[in-house]
Amino acid sequence: MKYNFSILAALMLLASGSVFADLMIYPAKGQDAATQQKDEGECFIWARNQTGIDPMNQNTAVVAAPQQKQGGAMGGAVGGAAIGAIIGNSDDAKKGAGVGALVGLSRQRRANRSAAAQADQQNQQSSQISADNQATFNRAYGICLQGRGYTVG
Repeated sequence: MKYNFSILAALMLLASGSVFADLMIYPAKGQDAATQQKDEGECFIWARNQTGIDPMNQNTAVVAAPQQKQGGAMGGAVGGAAIGAIIGNSDDAKKGAGVGALVGLSRQRRANRSAAAQADQQNQQSSQISADNQATFNRAYGICLQGRGYTVG
């Protein structure tokens, strides 16, 4: 019963056309529509089992850009003020706070840019893996259909 359900599910997915939008399948040996649907469903299952790829259940999680960190300027200002106070008087503490704020803000911005770039890179790699998986699955699916007398392009 599970096998029949899998074929039925695969046929429903094939009918939607979203999985194999780039594949053209021609019944080269005069197969009728019912036979073609059955063959496509069985080849879907075969390709999924052979490749371990289920194009209807791809994990394409998008990595969100990390939340921007805040407080770099404040931390720098506090540190700079403390150093300025140790070195000299209150004017030195004010100057130290200003310099520390700029340094802290600069470090914070650099860290935020780096984290955002890393998230973008992970998303690009994930997208490429998904495209590679789809191509591998389509190749197996096409081979199965060709073995059953269809022209696949």
